[in-house]
Formats: sequence, C-alpha cells, structure tokens
Amino acid sequence: MRRCHSLLVPVLLVLLLTVLALFVGCADREKAQTGELQFELTSDKTGYKVTGIGTAKGSTIEIPESYRDMPVKMIMSGVFKGQKDLKKVILPASLTQIYPSAFENCTALTEIECRSSGITMIAENAFKNTGYANNKKNYEDGGLYLANTLIAVDSDYEGDFVIRDGTYTVAYQAFKDSKIRSVTIPDRLWHLGKFTFLNAKNLEKVTFTRGERSLVYLGEGVFYGCTALKSIELPTRCAKVGVRAFFGCSALTEVTSLAKTETIGRAAFSGCSALTAIALPSTVKTIEDEAFLGCSALARVSGADGVKTVGSKAFRGCSALTEISLPEGVTLGAFAFDGTPLDK
Repeated sequence: MRRCHSLLVPVLLVLLLTVLALFVGCADREKAQTGELQFELTSDKTGYKVTGIGTAKGSTIEIPESYRDMPVKMIMSGVFKGQKDLKKVILPASLTQIYPSAFENCTALTEIECRSSGITMIAENAFKNTGYANNKKNYEDGGLYLANTLIAVDSDYEGDFVIRDGTYTVAYQAFKDSKIRSVTIPDRLWHLGKFTFLNAKNLEKVTFTRGERSLVYLGEGVFYGCTALKSIELPTRCAKVGVRAFFGCSALTEVTSLAKTETIGRAAFSGCSALTAIALPSTVKTIEDEAFLGCSALARVSGADGVKTVGSKAFRGCSALTEISLPEGVTLGAFAFDGTPLDK
C-alpha cells in the first residue's frame, strides 16, 4: 500500500500543474486582443488610419504595422477614449501621427510599447488621464516621453526645463499652464506643435541649441499667452513664424535671428505691446493678416525690402510706427496700416 501511495503523489502533482497551466492559459487568452479595429485610407491614399475600436477587445491591444498591405500611419481622434479595460497598447513602427484624445481617460493604461521612431505629431490630450501619464515614475526630469516625442510636462515642475537630447517633436500643449521659468530645446528637435507653451505665464527664457538640424517651424500659438517672455533668439533655419506664435506675449521686447524666415504668420505677434523694433531678413516675402496687430510700442521695422505682400490689418494699431521700408509694387491688404502714423 505504501508503494501505491508514493506513486499517487507525483501523479496528482502532474495533474494539478496541468490544471494550473490550463487556467493560466485561459486567463492569457481572455486578456489577448480579439476582434478587429476599424481602418480608413489616409487622404493621400498612402496608408491607413485607425478610426475606431470596432470589435477589438482585450486588456492588450496591438495596432498592426500594416492593413491591406499598406502601412498604418495614424490613430485618429478619440479612438480608444475611455476604454477602462485597456492596460497595454503596442504602437507600430509605421505610426507617424496620433490625434486628439486618442487614449484619453484610459485610466488602466499603464504600459505603452512604441516601436516607431518617426512620430511627427501627437495632438492635445492624446494620453490625458491615462495610467501611464498619471504615474510620476514615468517622468524623466519633469518630462513624459514616448519614443522621440515629449508628450507632457509635470504640472508641478518649476524652474529650468531641459528637453532631452534626441527628442524629435513636442506634443500639442505639452507645456500648457506650465510653471517652468526657462526651457532648453535640443538641436534635433525640428517642430514645436500647436500651443506648445500655451499660457506658460512664468516662462522667461527660451534657448535653442544651435546646429544643422535645429528647429525649422514654429507651430500655431506655440508661445501664446507667455506673458513673462521678454526676448527670444530663433534658430536661423526657422522658415515660418506660425499663426499666433507669440500672440499676447505682452512683455516681449526683442526677437532676433530670423535669418531664413519667409513668412510671418497671421497674428504672429499680435498683442506684443512691448515690442519696439524688429529686423526682418531679406528672405521674408509675406507678412500675413494681423501679424503685428496692436503692437502699440513698435516704432521701427527694418529689412522689409523683400516683402511682396502685407496682409489685412497687419500693422493696425501700431501707433508708434514711423519707420518701415517696403519695395515698390508691394501688395497691401485692407487697413494694413490703420491707426499708425503711416496711414494714408
């Protein structure tokens, strides 16, 4: 009888381990993704975008590298918003853009595996109120990064902020209402997204690291409402000062190094009431509508000899403006110099 008992123990142990393995396997299958996401062709028909969660379920969702033999490039607005069971997402190497609120309020989403090194745009609130963004352990010196993109800044971070080397772009509104006093932007970063520093009212200094790959475009409203910003030296490769880029920067007195700028965007410096002078390079061809609207202290604009178009209300309300040299044949929009000593 003792012999039979000794054989029974290992047999029971094997059966128990088998049952446990089956249980774990079932649990893993329950977590694995099932069903299909929804896709649509991109407008340029070069790939696909994820437009809906469709029948996809599971705590882990992997967005495929391709769909119908074409790359998956985008995740559109609100696709996964509020998915309470989503714990992990795997982003493909083909991904380039993530639109607003794509993963907002996915409170259980604590792990993001990003295989892409070519993300060029992450829009506002894409990862707002996710487990990933809410975990301060994921922040590096005050910044939350996803591959080559800075996606958020710790709202409690004060003082001097340095964007880490290798960062390619910054998500929309990443510094919104930030308490930082200064920021250093690395050479490789080429694009600051829409309203990057929106209402960062303590921001006084911006330093661009100079190099061959330095920033070429300031997005819409990038420094909108930065009322403490007094001066800025832009990268020499910056081709356009975007729409409302410095709107309402009421302490701004100096803007330099616009060496290759071609366009001053609509309302770019509107409301910069402390700006007294600005030097434009010969490369500037267009000053868009309301570009300097309400710059009441602006007295001199130099280097405007190459300008071909001055938009509507471009200098309206510049009551101190007495000096600007424009070439013959320049096209002037309605009320371009309304309320200035140059108004004719």
